[in-house]
Amino acid sequence: MSNSLASAKRRRAGVQQSEPTEPIPPATPGIVGIQPRGRVSIPQLLNLFDERLTKLESSLNDVKPQDTSSLDDIVVSNASDPDSSTTISLAEYMSDMDKKFFMLAEEITNMKDTVLKLQTFTMDVNKTLHDERINVLSEHNIKLEIDETIMEENASNKDKKQQSLTAV
Repeated sequence: MSNSLASAKRRRAGVQQSEPTEPIPPATPGIVGIQPRGRVSIPQLLNLFDERLTKLESSLNDVKPQDTSSLDDIVVSNASDPDSSTTISLAEYMSDMDKKFFMLAEEITNMKDTVLKLQTFTMDVNKTLHDERINVLSEHNIKLEIDETIMEENASNKDKKQQSLTAV
């Protein structure tokens, strides 16, 4: 059922199933390998691992040991021109990386200090604006209170004048 669903999905998606161009040769008795279909028996698997280990050991014996002086040298490629490369000693490379690391750490510290100063400046400006707003509002409230007092006095004076006019 799942094969029919998968093939129907492939047909709808337009995926063409390609046929293998090389036929798989049958396993010969002299060569131990993983059979394309079916499971591998434990003795066959052990023989396969043994052959691989033998090949690895023989390739390691064929490789000539390198000079130990080459371990102290590093080949550095230029990022802009990958074809050019330079060989420098390990000590020079490490000191160069150390300088770059400290320069980067110093730049990060400078950025942190700048952000801290900006934050402090912003807080000072906000405090100053807040204090000025309080002063302006308190002056405005005083003016409103004075205006209300004057209006109350004017209203009381008008009432007194009207009372005096009505009394006359």
